[in-house]
Amino acid sequence: MWALCETWGIHRVSLESNGFQALIAETFQREKAERRAAGKFWRVEVLLQASTTNKEERIASLEPDAHNGW
Repeated sequence: MWALCETWGIHRVSLESNGFQALIAETFQREKAERRAAGKFWRVEVLLQASTTNKEERIASLEPDAHNGW
């Protein structure tokens, strides 16, 4: 993920904050500090968003975009 963010100039990513995903954010923050100390690309902000809708409905809502090549 770090290489993609650096290559494409992405400085903000979003993660669900429900359940296990919150642990990913903790790992991300630790890696961010390590990368900064090592002089590597580290300027990416993580936005945590609680999901309030049904997972199956969210996935199904992506189908039209995927079908149209997005």
